[in-house]
Amino acid sequence: MKQKIRKTIIAIVIIAILMVFNIWYAFVTKEVKLYDKSVDSGAYNKIINVNSDTVLTQNFKCNYENLSKVSIFLATNARTNAGEMNITITEKGTKKVLAEKSYDVSTLKDTEFNEFKFDTIKDSKNKELTMTLTFDFETEADTLVFYKTIGSKEAGAQNIVEAGNAVVVTSAGQEITDKETLSNPFVMKVYATKVFDLETILVLIVFEVYIYLFMKLLYKYLA
Repeated sequence: MKQKIRKTIIAIVIIAILMVFNIWYAFVTKEVKLYDKSVDSGAYNKIINVNSDTVLTQNFKCNYENLSKVSIFLATNARTNAGEMNITITEKGTKKVLAEKSYDVSTLKDTEFNEFKFDTIKDSKNKELTMTLTFDFETEADTLVFYKTIGSKEAGAQNIVEAGNAVVVTSAGQEITDKETLSNPFVMKVYATKVFDLETILVLIVFEVYIYLFMKLLYKYLA
């Protein structure tokens, strides 16, 4: 009788530990690409001559809490630039600033995705947001190149972002609208952290049940 109670207690403890682990593991980082990754990088539309007078904006809609970083594909023109790039995330309707941070452009990598972390926007779910990029270069020779292309189906499905919003470039006080690529987003990714993913926890439970049944069957034939 005591042995049976002991086995029951051990089983309960193991199940409890597994459930705690499953819940912890199910909080994942969601990454969604705004752009269509099937498009060859050579076909990207370049936003060139980005200088201290340039303002870039991208609208997107987040379907998760805890928006915490973006990753943008850009070029440094194969040189080390000097100055700062500023990112501001605002609520599209109210213009309320939700996050803002400055980044040293000398640390940026050429023709690669560069990650930009900012204070987590905890209540970002279902909000229409605007990302604004401004620049403060040290010399006129300092510049960056950004890219945009057609939006991804993933983004269009509004898993985390709503593509199809205009990228507006304001350079030297003049607004430039590219009608041909008006709906094309930046070549960029958005990330929401610590998002509870039901699919992940279900997969873990199925895997653990499979291991349990396999070990039980193995023990039965080897015992």
